[in-house]
Amino acid sequence: MLDRSTCSASIVFALIACLLVTACGDNNDTPEPTPEPDLYPDLEAADPIALEDVSLGIGLHHGEALALANNKGENLEEARSLFAHANLQVQAYDELTHQFGEYTYFRISGSENPRTAVDFISRPANGNAAIRTTDLAGEVDTALGRVGADPFETTSVTIDFWRTNRQWYVRWDGLLGEEANTVGVGAYGFGRQDMVDDLLDEITDIARQNEPEYMVIGSEMERIWAQDMMTPGVAIGEWSGFLAFFQDATARIKEVSPNTKVGVGINWDRFVNDVVPAYVVLETEGQEFDEPLEQDEQIDRAFRALILPTLVWGDALTLMSYTAHDSEEAAAYYQWLRRLPDLYEIDPPVVYYSVGSPIQNSAASQAQRNYMANFLEWNAGVNVDAIYWERLMNIDGSNGANQQIDGRCKALVEDSDKNFSLPRERCFDGLYDSVFQIKPITSGIKNNFE
Repeated sequence: MLDRSTCSASIVFALIACLLVTACGDNNDTPEPTPEPDLYPDLEAADPIALEDVSLGIGLHHGEALALANNKGENLEEARSLFAHANLQVQAYDELTHQFGEYTYFRISGSENPRTAVDFISRPANGNAAIRTTDLAGEVDTALGRVGADPFETTSVTIDFWRTNRQWYVRWDGLLGEEANTVGVGAYGFGRQDMVDDLLDEITDIARQNEPEYMVIGSEMERIWAQDMMTPGVAIGEWSGFLAFFQDATARIKEVSPNTKVGVGINWDRFVNDVVPAYVVLETEGQEFDEPLEQDEQIDRAFRALILPTLVWGDALTLMSYTAHDSEEAAAYYQWLRRLPDLYEIDPPVVYYSVGSPIQNSAASQAQRNYMANFLEWNAGVNVDAIYWERLMNIDGSNGANQQIDGRCKALVEDSDKNFSLPRERCFDGLYDSVFQIKPITSGIKNNFE
């Protein structure tokens, strides 16, 4: 595809050539200049996504499946009937085990003989990504077997490199001491060879042992560039190192699991709203424009530079969607994804590895159902292959009396000593609440939003 400067140069040379040839016009008429092509033409109307046309999956975290099986098994059976696919969500190192033990997001009774925090502190390797992926896969199989449900038909794995508080990468080797893991930028990153080598080994083991349908390498990796409108990225200089890591990881995965499709996890809402403006300001510094760049071109510039390279090595555009149900801007920037074939001559499958809508308490749960209905419309005509809801359960303690949080949710959100600093809304991302009851989002999926 020609960019605008190339197109303009071609027009100039064509005019010069035309003036030199007498056949250009009998009366020496000046030819009309050829208009520049419209790179962002209006899109034709398309039908909303139908759930039966995509792979529908559910994100799973440590403790959720077993808690639901033990307390309201029929709801786990229902979830399995709605979702054929499981997306195992694991940290590069599970920092929560050093505080909560084996089942990090839900308390599980002692009859299950769970490993305690001491077990993980004394044996740090047990918190490594490959081992915790095996733990989670085994927990899910146990929970489904307990309620008489079939295993999931297919499985994917998402590896999250960030700490729970998102300030920096989790310390990959389990050295979670105060100094080592609370400094904003620790002495590690994708330029540190032992971290790179160890994580590549973990990812290779996960791919070999699970042969997942998709592997999402990193979640919310756009945070390297921008965290929100008021906060710059964690470390822009990390992006090139991460891209090199992703290229190596993809090659390693393909060696042991050739059919696994690989992508980089990007929160699409944050990328468009925060990364794109930050990138365009940096890229266009010192340039002057007759008029401000339209959003389509801004997204194009940032996507071309930051995400397009990952699609050279990877197989899928793996995105997170996490925004308000009534967003007035979302439809336009989700529809931009329909432009990929025309802009770049590629049409990768779009995999929404995590979808959800932030709410602050259980009373607002209807908004998540409304979000999902709107999300299917926002993505009308987009080449969506899979949609995975973020998690099975609200985090333990999120549905306390009088809309108060307690239990694990409170410890993750409010306990400053632990410094997990989980945003409150992440406690409410489940299909079922923390007292094991169905939520409106689940009813919507069950009824296909009719």
